[in-house]
Amino acid sequence: RRLQDTLRLCDAFEAAGCACLCIHGRTKEEKAAFVGPCDWLAIRHVKQRLSIPVIANGAVETYEDALRCLEFTG
Repeated sequence: RRLQDTLRLCDAFEAAGCACLCIHGRTKEEKAAFVGPCDWLAIRHVKQRLSIPVIANGAVETYEDALRCLEFTG
């Protein structure tokens, strides 16, 4: 359900004219508590769905992390 809500929200941003999105792969509760893995799979779904650039954010602390995130999310 949460992913579907996110996808609908991202669709609305794109339809409203948003030129780019930056998405953190955790909920605000997870981010505040520093718990749970970053959901790169959800970011991948958003990137596959939209035609605008989507920047993944979260669990990227090194150059190698950035490469893994980019490879995983597309």
